[in-house]
Amino acid sequence: MKILLQTLFFAFLAFSITSCDDDDDETMEPNPPTTTVCTQAATYLVDGVEICSSGSFTLGNGSSTAVNLVGANNELLSIVVLGAGEQAFAIPAGNASYTSADGTMFTSTSGGLFTVTQNSPTLDATFSFDAQSSGGATVSITTGVIVGLPQ
Repeated sequence: MKILLQTLFFAFLAFSITSCDDDDDETMEPNPPTTTVCTQAATYLVDGVEICSSGSFTLGNGSSTAVNLVGANNELLSIVVLGAGEQAFAIPAGNASYTSADGTMFTSTSGGLFTVTQNSPTLDATFSFDAQSSGGATVSITTGVIVGLPQ
């Protein structure tokens, strides 16, 4: 019986040693996240969710710049700043709005920024602002980028 137990012990020990590879300690990397590439002229985040949009802009006789964007799910974004040219503009409270896919409209509160880097023949700009609905809900519009938006 003693010989049988010793034989089983050594067989188990040999199996345990030979069944482990050296690379067992390596951590498996998860699949990389899939990303979508926006082919439209504008992208921005609404509370961290990316919206890809198309639209147009208008220069109002050198005294204002207006941007209107429409997202894939009919999200609407509008910004009007006083002034035109390649510079940074504060977005006054009430001069920007975002309407979500469910139809809720949010109007900008103070502190937004709209920076134009090109306004002819197309618009290149960045933007961000916070907005609030009439019911008191809030959203943050961040990381807004416009490249080649037509008039």
